[in-house]
Amino acid sequence: MNPPMPLTSSELPHDVAFKILTRTSLETLDACKVVSKTWNGMTYESSFMESYCCRTNNISGYFVQGIRNNKYISEFVSMDGCSEKDQLSHLPVAALKTKDIFSDHYNCDMKIEASSKQGILCCMRTTRNDNHRYYICKPSTQEWKKLPNPKMRYKTVKVALVVLKSNPLRFKIIRLSQDDPARSSGLIYLLTTDNQVLVLNYDGEEAYPRFELPEQVTQNEDCKYKKLISYEGKLRLICFSWSEILELWCIENTRNPFWTKEKEVEIESIKRVTNYPSPIDFYNNEIVLLGL
Repeated sequence: MNPPMPLTSSELPHDVAFKILTRTSLETLDACKVVSKTWNGMTYESSFMESYCCRTNNISGYFVQGIRNNKYISEFVSMDGCSEKDQLSHLPVAALKTKDIFSDHYNCDMKIEASSKQGILCCMRTTRNDNHRYYICKPSTQEWKKLPNPKMRYKTVKVALVVLKSNPLRFKIIRLSQDDPARSSGLIYLLTTDNQVLVLNYDGEEAYPRFELPEQVTQNEDCKYKKLISYEGKLRLICFSWSEILELWCIENTRNPFWTKEKEVEIESIKRVTNYPSPIDFYNNEIVLLGL
């Protein structure tokens, strides 16, 4: 008699798969996302990350960076109420080694240059001689690693951080001369000023030919804001119009690019808080992060 065939992801009941995914490690969770579209979509359900953080003691949220008294300040905002248990409320500069500690930890001029979905940050501070000192930081464990100073021959506009391996930690830092990079499927995507998407690999080389944004977006004079993001493991485009309509466009295959509109959200009510919202990211199916 032949042995029974193992269950596939599609054969597992939703509640069983949900419990499995909310109890696994971050590394395993990334692998599970590529098992099926069902499992990948499950990780973006509104209740998933709250359950995941509760069961695995992980932290989910965003660092919000601003300037106060001509110095950078960075505070952590939890999206699922999970930061208090680890008392993570700001960038942990006090955990730096003695020779790097500042006299005022909470007002030191430490700027977050880039971040990764694994919770690793690339930070930079200005020294007394107006030079730059770079660090890698893991806020959840308050670990810091000082980096050798790069040779700055050209002006850096944006920094991208790519984690190649979590244990042991291996990463790559790419300095860019163009804003708004998005990372997805092992590549870096840049939106050019002529509404094209530039695709780079982790060595900074062009991986695929450039391709256009959706025609409906480029010809829409009402569109005042465009941003590339990575959502559900794929390249997405946020388009925000003067009529307070937020659109999310999806592209399935960048080698044969074809855009489809995935979501459309009316955010007129946001104007009660601010007249100039700027969409930053889709956190899950029900939450959009906006800058005010």
